[in-house]
Amino acid sequence: MKNFRSIIQTISRQPARQAFAVGGVATNQEQAKSFEEVPGPKGIHLWPVLGPILMYKPFTKFTSENNQLLFDSLIDKYGPVVKLRLSELSVLISDPKDIERVFQNEGQYPTNPSMSILKTYEARNGLKPSLSSSNGEQWQRLRSPVNRRLMRPNSATYYLESHNNVADDFVQLLISQEWKAEDQIDLLFRFAAENTGVVVFNTRLGLLNPGSKNKEEVELLQQTRELFNALQKTFNGESIAHSLYRNKTYLEFEKAFNTIKSYIQKHLDKAKEIVEQRKKDNKEVDSDELNLLLSLASEKNLDKDDIRGILETFYTGGSDSVAKSIQCLFYNLAHNPTKQDTLRLEIVRVLGHDTLVTAEALSKMPYLKACIKESFRLIFPTTLGPTRILNTEVVLSGYRIPAGVMVVFSSLKNIHSDQI
Repeated sequence: MKNFRSIIQTISRQPARQAFAVGGVATNQEQAKSFEEVPGPKGIHLWPVLGPILMYKPFTKFTSENNQLLFDSLIDKYGPVVKLRLSELSVLISDPKDIERVFQNEGQYPTNPSMSILKTYEARNGLKPSLSSSNGEQWQRLRSPVNRRLMRPNSATYYLESHNNVADDFVQLLISQEWKAEDQIDLLFRFAAENTGVVVFNTRLGLLNPGSKNKEEVELLQQTRELFNALQKTFNGESIAHSLYRNKTYLEFEKAFNTIKSYIQKHLDKAKEIVEQRKKDNKEVDSDELNLLLSLASEKNLDKDDIRGILETFYTGGSDSVAKSIQCLFYNLAHNPTKQDTLRLEIVRVLGHDTLVTAEALSKMPYLKACIKESFRLIFPTTLGPTRILNTEVVLSGYRIPAGVMVVFSSLKNIHSDQI
């Protein structure tokens, strides 16, 4: 891993137009092979819809939930650069030198592939591009106000008390009965959504209330799940027709997103009312306000659609990523009981059995941080891993990759390699 880190750390010190010769492989346009010659699955495997379907069960042993294992097998079979069909024609790379070269050529505003179904939804509903669907200067305009608030060292500690309460409710619910594995996954998703809701909505959602009859809470949770199910179908290429007409996947996504959007708008309206009342009372929300919702609601350079889009991104992205990260952490600890016991001893030593988590306490638990980082290394937390779309042609492992092609990093391959 040391070599991999050193390569990434040199990125800012290398000129972007420098041509490399990696292990004798041509990396300039004159000597490189064409994009058509990039190795990978051929024929119908590159067709839209059908190509991605053929990569998964029942045609192979892989599922869309373990894309990283599929990527590993493709790298083993075809080499460090592979052409394949995902939601679009893409290139999979694994050589750290190629990853370095992609970073060097990404420009001032890196371009990430947008979710096609979200862009279609926004276009059909006359909405501006949101934080999730933006790139370039538009993304920077929307992200900068968030960075000013959430990148501060004390931004996370602002919500610690609420997160302590959420964690207590989760533990009480967890120990209240025996839970099947699939039910535990549901509980972790509820826990993640409740925690994220504290930040996004500035209130508890009530998703951990046993036997809750609140229809709005139940619908929000259900439609959040449906949103990710629809997104998964677009990521793995099962659905591309959503951009042409309102197919089943699109209708599922639209219903889910409308539910989430409506819920966010309701809380944003309440926040706007609080901001206006503070103005009347000469107690305006200042730039140091750590409450995310109130501070965004008072942002003069963002309109309601901008703010709602930012909150939608944080709620959906936060709920999914936090839930999966905790699932992976618990799974890895369960498979390593001696490490789990070491972690338990550290937590008990610092917190005892009933002390609330504080920023100071977290700073005294290095083994906890190590476990989280190692869990990320063992099980990569995202479906695809880092991706880029370059605005210029680049040579990777001796092949010319045209501008506009999605480049996917085979991250799991690198972080598990004992040669990097």
